Amino acid sequence: MAFHGKHTEEAKRKISEARRLRKATDGFLNSPETRRKISEAQKGKRRTPAHRKAISEANKGKHIITPDHRKKLLANARYHSGSDHHSWRGDAVGYGGVHQWLYKTYGKADRCDRCGTLEAKRYEWANISLEYKRDRTDWEMLCTSCHRKEGYARGEYVTWNKGKKTGLVPRTAIKPGQHLSPATEFKPGRNKVA
Repeated sequence: MAFHGKHTEEAKRKISEARRLRKATDGFLNSPETRRKISEAQKGKRRTPAHRKAISEANKGKHIITPDHRKKLLANARYHSGSDHHSWRGDAVGYGGVHQWLYKTYGKADRCDRCGTLEAKRYEWANISLEYKRDRTDWEMLCTSCHRKEGYARGEYVTWNKGKKTGLVPRTAIKPGQHLSPATEFKPGRNKVA
């Protein structure tokens, strides 16, 4: 519904304050129609280096996040995390989701609780009970070697070719000029394709 009358001073002040707050917290968002019109108007325009520098100077300092603004953003992020988030699934979370929760809550694994090494190239979170609960006592940090050993011992991993014939024939290394038999040797004039 379009407004065709004049705004009172109080209404103007409220509108201005609301726009300023919206711009400070979310960034100013134009409607899709307005963005399309701006895009159409800017297509094909070339700006001189002096013009680009003037635009850069005019925009400096406009997008600085102040400490107060940072506090508001962090408070808003905390409000919408964990069980307050609209996509929270609780204990019905899947494998990837529970690992994301682990990284966000406890950080990356940085040591091996089994062998105690601190020099491994990679560490992984390993589930102890295989129930993938949101409980820190149900998880341990392991180096890749200990994690794989534990997985094979529990039967989590299956060797792809265990007890099967793979059909792979070992290759024979043939050096240039060397042949397996006289029948395969190349002789000029004899091996012509008809």
